[in-house]
Amino acid sequence: MAEYAPNVFRALNGIFCIYKPAGRTVFDIVHALKTNLARELNQMPGRPLREKVVISNTLCSDNLPTITTVPDLADHPLVVGLRYMKDDFRIGSVGHLGKHASGVLVMGIGNGLSKLRDLATAGFLRVYHVKGQLGMATHNFSPVGRIIERTTFHHITRPRMDRILAAVQAGHQKHMFATARVDIQSQEAYELAVGGLIRPTDLKAGAVIYGIRCIEFHPPDFTIEVHAVNETCAYLMKLIHEIGLELRASAVCSQVRRIRYGHFRLSHALLTKHCKSSSIIENIEFCHELVSESKLDDRPALLVKGNNCLAPKLYIESGQFTHEFSD
Repeated sequence: MAEYAPNVFRALNGIFCIYKPAGRTVFDIVHALKTNLARELNQMPGRPLREKVVISNTLCSDNLPTITTVPDLADHPLVVGLRYMKDDFRIGSVGHLGKHASGVLVMGIGNGLSKLRDLATAGFLRVYHVKGQLGMATHNFSPVGRIIERTTFHHITRPRMDRILAAVQAGHQKHMFATARVDIQSQEAYELAVGGLIRPTDLKAGAVIYGIRCIEFHPPDFTIEVHAVNETCAYLMKLIHEIGLELRASAVCSQVRRIRYGHFRLSHALLTKHCKSSSIIENIEFCHELVSESKLDDRPALLVKGNNCLAPKLYIESGQFTHEFSD
């Protein structure tokens, strides 16, 4: 038995999660979802035609006009058009992914858009697998950019890569304590650290890296895992470029893949080819627990509001030197 279109439309309210493929923008994904949902609902049985009252000249037994109701053809889809248009669906996303990035994308539909604002305010940790290629650099740090430099990379080893990444992580952690105006060796810093991840209150303050490590190293290709907040895909691509410079070589980002957004993981994500109304409704129910009040309140420790929340870029602390790279 076919589903009733109005019931399906009312059920499309909440938070769901999809896997965004590389090569498509978020705008393209949203446009495709709206188009597919409108086409699918228009193929389902819809509400019946409205009825209109017709007063007939034929007299009944009481010498009164006959009053009947008939379907109002002015309400027919062939007259007024399709019942559902793509603009009837309000769909948004949180945690933007660039065109060349892929991975977990949290989306909201209908009244789920209000939950998206709560997710954005919570500032949950995001985890990425970022692949890089040593030996060349492009003008915009992306894999499709114009190559502007080629270098040798045979002198780069896994231990050297690990030292650079550890310096990046240490530099960001030290910066966050400095932003909070807390001595990293003090009891106050310890109590702040055990309370949760320290993050800026201003979501536009800049990217903060909480963990970074190399998980694959097969020169010229390597993969790093990054745990961060307030990051962008452009920042992660530039991060690979700056790591290449610290290695006395060059590197370009070949892939950015988000594997987790807060409590949302790859196991929660729908493939775009499976994004039908029934699958989206099931995913909304599946993800409902992930946006409950208890989950949204389980957020990292905050820093003091105000101008103290500087914008950390790429802080590398290693031995006697610390570098800061601006955007």
